[in-house]
Amino acid sequence: MIGRCWRVVLLGLSAVYTRGSDLHRRLTRLRGLSRPVLSVGGLSVGGAGKTPMTAWLAGRLRACGIRVAILSRGYGRRGRGIEFVRHELESAPLRFGDEPVWLARWTGAPVVVGRDRWRAGCWWLEQAKVDLFLLDDGFQHWRLDRECDLVVLDTSLDPGEIRVLPVGCYREGLSALGRADAVILNRCGQAPPGRVEEWKARISGFMKGSPGEPRIFQARLRPARLWVVHEGGGRAFPGVAGTRVSGSGGAWSFGEAMANGVGMASGGGRRGTRAVGVGPAAGSGTQPGVAALNGFVSASRMPERVFLLSGVAAPESFGRSVEECGMKVLGHKALRDHSPFSAEGLVGLCSRASRMGAEALVVTEKDAVRMEGLMVNVPGFGGEFPLPILALGIEVEIAGAERLIETLLARLGLDGRGPGGWRKP
Repeated sequence: MIGRCWRVVLLGLSAVYTRGSDLHRRLTRLRGLSRPVLSVGGLSVGGAGKTPMTAWLAGRLRACGIRVAILSRGYGRRGRGIEFVRHELESAPLRFGDEPVWLARWTGAPVVVGRDRWRAGCWWLEQAKVDLFLLDDGFQHWRLDRECDLVVLDTSLDPGEIRVLPVGCYREGLSALGRADAVILNRCGQAPPGRVEEWKARISGFMKGSPGEPRIFQARLRPARLWVVHEGGGRAFPGVAGTRVSGSGGAWSFGEAMANGVGMASGGGRRGTRAVGVGPAAGSGTQPGVAALNGFVSASRMPERVFLLSGVAAPESFGRSVEECGMKVLGHKALRDHSPFSAEGLVGLCSRASRMGAEALVVTEKDAVRMEGLMVNVPGFGGEFPLPILALGIEVEIAGAERLIETLLARLGLDGRGPGGWRKP
């Protein structure tokens, strides 16, 4: 009886939230920028893969010669006002937020943070030349007008269980897709049989545009790189001592690395970090200093048994990505999205994982960003670690990627042949 009453209350609050959100959107004054804006957003609170999609788009669009800048709220940051993200700073994760720092590091594109993304865009236009703004997690950021809305949906979830806050984890229902120019059905590789087709059937009636127009695309998140966040103070991880080779290497996919050996890259100049894994695939937009390969170890010497630690919105997806790499997961400590870490907590977890027989603690790259403050601010940090900490990076892989880019460029009024000095009419 009590549970039924609470459900009625929550459903009432959900209806109030939906009406209030719709009213807020209708009353908000739209402000546009003098350059086109492509928003990458979603219907759910988190975990759909919006930020990796923003990174993928930044790489592909920059490869077309388009000067891209990324606008982000900078969720959880301690800094104030509008700032350009300098990912090399020791205080970067706290000052700018974990996701903006990750975007700046792995795309090479300028990232600007601020609660008011219109003001952030205006400020950056005074600082540099821009052809296009990417608005990360911007589908519900009503104030900034945009030329194109791209919505990312997680197909590992049940489309029949969409509940708006506070009943569920969705900010808006499927009817909001009427504002979308294109939809990415993400994590298709992790969706149950028939789930992707179910999503297509559920959303097609809400999409705008003429019949037959390419508006729904399928994507998956694939493992792309594995690198050392901290080597630890106990037994050495066998992968960190590879034979150095000359040259910077090329672009690798994770599958190629598993067949040919695991590349070692510079850690982007961060103290206490160096990469072991693969450089991102061609066209990903990763900055050269991070992607350069300068050594190899045998793929057979990758850790076989690992323990996972994550503070992301979709920990189950992270676990499946680790298993795709051939590593056996002995346990998984899943924290809330953007959760901070403590030196004592990490040491204790590594000790626990070591007793279970794990060879390494594996985290997401977003988690690794938040750990960096500990690396540089805690004296002797990691000296007690019996295990190394490794970060697994993921990248987006889209079926019909070229068609998606052509669709978006057409919506934006850009042709992709290089900086075109685009102006609004």
